[in-house]
Order: sequence, then C-alpha cells, then structure tokens
Amino acid sequence: MATKVGLENNILKIDNGVKIEYFNASWCSILFSSTSVFIKHNSEPKQDNLQNPYEILFTDFQDLSATPYATESAIATYLSDKIG
Repeated sequence: MATKVGLENNILKIDNGVKIEYFNASWCSILFSSTSVFIKHNSEPKQDNLQNPYEILFTDFQDLSATPYATESAIATYLSDKIG
C-alpha cells in the first residue's frame, strides 16, 4: 500500500491510507536501509502510538499527488527541501 509524504506548511504529513502521522518538519531527519527510508522525528521519543522512526519501503513511497519515488537518491532529493 502506498504511503504519501508531503509538506503542509511546516508539518510533514505521512499518510499510509489507514492512519495519518504529522511531524514538525523542522525536527525531522532521514535514514536509509537498502529497501526503506526512515523518517525520524528528532524531538519525540519512541511512543506506542507514534511510529518513530517511521519506516517506508522504497516501493511504497509517494508524494501527496501520488507520484512514486523508488530510490534512495530520489527520495532524499524529494525530502531535501521539506525537512530539517
């Protein structure tokens, strides 16, 4: 299932089709594995009701208009002006 990620003002919206998470974009960083991007909200500790870091498979990552980004470099470029 696709996970849509995008910026709304200074809030990073992560919508997996079931639940929407909202992170303050100024406090986010990204990490990568070979198959996933992890979006970490740096000011929030891990909580049961908040997935932090938030894992998204490369094959599921989309912007808010449903354009897919399927590589580390494409996702990093897309997020570069939205977080931090």
